[in-house]
Amino acid sequence: MVISFTASNFGLVLADDSVETEPGDLEPIDRIGVAEPLVFNETVFNLAWTAHPDETYYAQEYLPEGEDVETFDQMLAVHVFLRDIKPKKAVEQKAKELNKRGKKDPVCKYAIWSNPDKMEFIIDFMVGESENNISTLVEFDIYRYKEIHLDNGKKALMVLMYCKRGYRPNIRPFFKWLADTRMDLIDKMTTMEIPVVTIAE
Repeated sequence: MVISFTASNFGLVLADDSVETEPGDLEPIDRIGVAEPLVFNETVFNLAWTAHPDETYYAQEYLPEGEDVETFDQMLAVHVFLRDIKPKKAVEQKAKELNKRGKKDPVCKYAIWSNPDKMEFIIDFMVGESENNISTLVEFDIYRYKEIHLDNGKKALMVLMYCKRGYRPNIRPFFKWLADTRMDLIDKMTTMEIPVVTIAE
């Protein structure tokens, strides 16, 4: 069910982390028990980048073999928040951030989806960057928000993310690709098996 679709802004999980990420570990450290490769859209993604900026937030990014965190073509990520944040509230926060960005990013659009019981939400969005009014980067993201239960019985918010980028001079083909595959990717994110998170105390 589509809840909204408006011109809007870029992306982080709860704020704005899509293009610029905070400094991570020098080498990836699996802190959430998801070290094994993840598979999405018939592509294998390996753990490539991790961060644990505070005691309530864990971030792990996964890339196909041969890709780099700075210039990747596509990425999967798992973000875990040990906070009392409901998926609906988190996706609304993301939409608010995107609406703000949309005032200066003409590429930005988003749509919000939910399952029938409103326990999971997905937001897919488009953002871009430019230099001298020439588009240099476009990015398509799908974020799936779900409340999970940890081994200690506590609740947490998981955000499962997929990101696909197009770089100049291949911006136009990227938009064609997106038009052809967007809904299929959203369907695959909706049905993707959620990784089991285990956080060491």
